[in-house]
Amino acid sequence: MIFEQQMSYSREKIIREDQSYYNLVELRLKDASRIDFEKVENKNFKEKLFDTAHLRLLKAKERGVEKPLVIVWAAYGHQISAADFFPELLKSCSEEYLSLNALIKEKMKALIKSKNYIIRDNKLRVKALNSESARAAQKIISFLESEERIKVYQSESELSQEEIYRSLDYKRDLIAVGEIAYPSNYSREHRYPLSFNGSYFLLEEADWESKYSLLGDHYGLLICEGEIISPPLFKRSTLLKDQNNNWELKKPFLSDLSLKLQGKKFNLANFEVNKEAEFSLYNRYFGVEENKKALGITPAAADKIEIIIIDNQVVGVKSGGENEIAQNSLILSLPAAEFEFDPKKSKKVEYSFNSGKKYQSALQAGPLLVEDFKLRLAQDTLKEEEFFGADPKGKRGQFERVVPTDYAADIDQTRAARLAAGISAEGEFCLLAVESVNTGMEAGNESSGATLLEMAELAHKRNYKYALNLDGGGSANIQYLYGKLLKTADRRGLPEVVYERMVPVLGFIKQT
Repeated sequence: MIFEQQMSYSREKIIREDQSYYNLVELRLKDASRIDFEKVENKNFKEKLFDTAHLRLLKAKERGVEKPLVIVWAAYGHQISAADFFPELLKSCSEEYLSLNALIKEKMKALIKSKNYIIRDNKLRVKALNSESARAAQKIISFLESEERIKVYQSESELSQEEIYRSLDYKRDLIAVGEIAYPSNYSREHRYPLSFNGSYFLLEEADWESKYSLLGDHYGLLICEGEIISPPLFKRSTLLKDQNNNWELKKPFLSDLSLKLQGKKFNLANFEVNKEAEFSLYNRYFGVEENKKALGITPAAADKIEIIIIDNQVVGVKSGGENEIAQNSLILSLPAAEFEFDPKKSKKVEYSFNSGKKYQSALQAGPLLVEDFKLRLAQDTLKEEEFFGADPKGKRGQFERVVPTDYAADIDQTRAARLAAGISAEGEFCLLAVESVNTGMEAGNESSGATLLEMAELAHKRNYKYALNLDGGGSANIQYLYGKLLKTADRRGLPEVVYERMVPVLGFIKQT
C-alpha cells in the first residue's frame, strides 16, 4: 500500500445527448518517473492454453462451426533454434536458419491440412507414419507432450473423426500461444501496486497466420530497463522516458535505428523501406500504398539474403526473396556478399537510435490524441500512423490488412472500451479509461464505450500535455492496489459475465 498517497483515481458517469452513457475512470500518479514497461513471462502452460482455447472455441462458434475443437500449444522463445532440437527435420526446409516455433508451426499445419491424424481421448496422433512429413509431425507432437505444452479441447466430450475433420480448420484452430498473462495475477505475483495493459498484440487469426508469429506476440517499440526489446515497425506514436526520467511523445520508425547482428552494424536509414533496392527493408505495410492491401510476401530477389526478425531475435534466414512478411516482423533484404549469417552464433539483434539518445522506457501504441496541450487527433491520423485494419469486405479481407487487423478506420463513430496514457501539466502520469463491452454485444445497462475523438477531447479538457491511445477493447485493464479498477469489456457472448484477457506487456510501478 506504500504508493496509496501518490496515486488517486476518480470515476464518473457521462451521459450524452442521445441518452447513451459511458463510465469514465481517471488515475493520476504524482511521480511519473516510477512508471516502467515490461514484457510478461508466464510458464503456467495450463492457464494460458485453457484461456486461449476457451476464446478460440467461441470464435469457431461465431463463424458457424457446430462442434468446434482446437489444438493449442505453448510456444518457445523466439530465440530458440530448430537446429538445437530437430536438426534432421531441417533438411527439407528452404531456409538456412529457422526458429523452433516456425518449424513446429509448419509441420503441424501440414499434418492437419493432410488429415493424416486422429484425435482420441483429447490426444493428437499421426494416423499413418508413411512419409517423412508424417514422422516429423509425430516426433514434434511427442516432444510437446513430454513438456506438457500441447492440449486438445473439444466442445463436446468426444467427436467422431469425421466430425473432427469437418470442424478443425488448420488456419484458425491450430494455435501457438506466446507469452501472455492475466494482469491481475501478474501484478500480485510481482507486487505491482499499479499495472495496466499497454501495447497492441497478435490476437485475431489474421494476425498470427505466419509460421513466425504467435498468438500473444506484441509489436511496436518497447524499451525495458534501457534495452530496446522490439523496434518501431510502423510510424506510430510512442511515449518515451529518457535517462533523466523526462517523458517525450514521438513517432520513431525503423529508419531512426541501427541494428547490430553477429558483429556487423546496419544503419536502417540506408535501407529503402518497402521498395525493391540493393538494400531493402520490409514490414507488413508493404503494398498498402500502391495496391490497397498488404502483399504479405517479399519480391523475388536473386543473389539476396533475407533476414527475418521478430522483436530482437532472428527467426529465419532465406536466400532469393519471396519470404512471408509476418505481421510483427521486419525483413532485411541485402546482397548475399554483404553478410554471411552463422547459425552457430548469437541470433540476438541489438538496436540503437541513430541520434545517440538513450531511453529508459518506451511503449508504442497509437494513435496520438494530444501533443503539447493541443488536440492532435484528426481524420487522417490513423492513415498517417499506418493503421490499416478492419476491412469493409469482411473477414477474408483481414488477411490482407495490417495489425491490429480488426481496428475500425474512423475516429468519431466506433464506440469501444478505451485506455489512454498521458502526462498532465503538473508532470503526473495519467491513465484515462472508458468502460464498454465486446463488439457484437449490446451495451444494454452497461457503459457504451467512447470514440477515439471523445478520448482525445477528454484528455484535452483535462489539460494533458501528452495523451497516447493504448490497446483498448477487451484488453483494457487497470489493476489498482491489487484490485480491479476497470470493468473489462470481454464478455465472450455472455451478457454481464466479465472476463479478463491475457496480455503480453504491462505498464507498472514497483512496490519498494
